[in-house]
Order: sequence, then C-alpha cells, then structure tokens
Amino acid sequence: MRVSSSDVGKLNLTGTGVNWHFGITGGNFYARAEEQKLQPAPGSLAFPTGDLRGSFEVPFVGFYNVITAGNFFADAQFRWDFVNSTASSAEQHFSAANGQAQSLSFTTAAAYRIPLPSNWFVEPSFGGVLSQTKVNPIVTPWDNGNGTSTLRISDINSVLGRASLRIGTSLTAGIFTWQPFLAATILHEFAGSVTSTQSVSATGGAGPDFDKAVFTTVTDRIGTYEQIGFGTAVAAGNTGWLGYGRGDVKFGENIQGWGVNFGLRYQW
Repeated sequence: MRVSSSDVGKLNLTGTGVNWHFGITGGNFYARAEEQKLQPAPGSLAFPTGDLRGSFEVPFVGFYNVITAGNFFADAQFRWDFVNSTASSAEQHFSAANGQAQSLSFTTAAAYRIPLPSNWFVEPSFGGVLSQTKVNPIVTPWDNGNGTSTLRISDINSVLGRASLRIGTSLTAGIFTWQPFLAATILHEFAGSVTSTQSVSATGGAGPDFDKAVFTTVTDRIGTYEQIGFGTAVAAGNTGWLGYGRGDVKFGENIQGWGVNFGLRYQW
C-alpha cells in the first residue's frame, strides 16, 4: 500500500482561535487472495477443492478538511476509489477474469474534548460514512467454455453511523509526548441489502440445461456492532515528527474481527 498526502493550513483565523487545514491525498492499495483448498475426509475419493486466486489494485484520490477550535474539532473527506481485480480458477474453467468497480465516499466526524484532573480527558464523538460503489458486470466462462456466466451486482450503498467515547491522558518522557487512550464505539449500517444476479448463456455440453438461467443472491448488511480500541499518539518535541498506533476488536451479530494500524508523519 502506498499513500501520500499534502495539506496547507490557516491558524487562528481572524483572531478567533479557529484553525483550518485543507489537503489532498492519494495512493494505491495492492492485495492478493487465494482460496484455501478443502481436504477430503479420510477414505473419500473426492479431490481437494478450492483453487480460486485473485489480485486487487485500488488507486484512490481525495481531499479533506480539518477544523479545530479549542477543545472542538471536526473533519470531512471526499474520496474516489477505482477497483481493478483479476481472478483465475482452473476448476471453474476461467483465467484472468477482470473486474472493475468505482466508489465515491464522504466521511465526516466531530468531537469535543472534556478535560479532567491530572491530564486526563473524556472525548465523545460522532461520525458517519456515506458511500456508493458501482460494480461493472463480470463475465466468466460457463461449463468448460460451453457458454458464459455474467455476474451483475447492484449498487452497494452504505450509510454507516457511529458514536464513540474515548478516555485518555498525556505523558511526557524526554522530548516525547505520549497520549494513550481507550475508546468504545457503537456502529450501525442503515443501508439495505445488496442484490447480485448471475445470468447463464449456455451453448453446448451440459450447458443447455442452464441456458438463460438466472440465479439471484441477496446479501444482508452488517447491522449493528461494537468496537473496542486502544492505542497512543506520540510527538517528538519540536522535531516535526508525529506518529500513532492503534488496535481494535470488533464484535456483533454479523461480524467478529480485529485490526491494527499505525502511521508516521513529518510536518514542516
């Protein structure tokens, strides 16, 4: 994954103490995926199945705003993603099948920090993501090349809202200032289900049995889930170096998972 960004700012606008930053960001995300083969039961004559392989490349570009005023801050970002994928499966008789999708998203958040004694603080925040992803039809061979299969996915819309409460403190060690924190978040996806249809056009072999067949799949959304996060931000004095690290655990009726992310920034 490669990411770059550049921003400018105006500090203490008209003497009000309001700071405004505006920037652009862009990059490219790469990923590979491989289906794990399922081994047959002992004594079974079945062969291991599952040989799907895929690669993904997602260039993106966007711009963002950040406003701070005392203990209040708000940010917003527009971002365009362009998804390009390639998939192959010998068992399903296709190779280098191309897929493309385009996504536009708007992300925003606002928070207010409430100071507590001994450098501690509590910070409630609210935010959300609006996005729409359009997926181009994906065409693959059917029945060993005796026809084609066309997959069409309806627009994938997302209206994801969240509410968070973060508690933390500030510590100083030499030139380093640390800000460890613990955060609890509840999220809910308000958008509806996503529908995909697979249309078959068969010509020979066993294919005609499925000629003009249409298979429909409805995918439910993630619903409501909770997230617990912990981490720290760090600043190295007046050197211009800033960094952060964070880990999260997610749990809900339709999701369980964890994630780690970190970043490093130099400003001058």
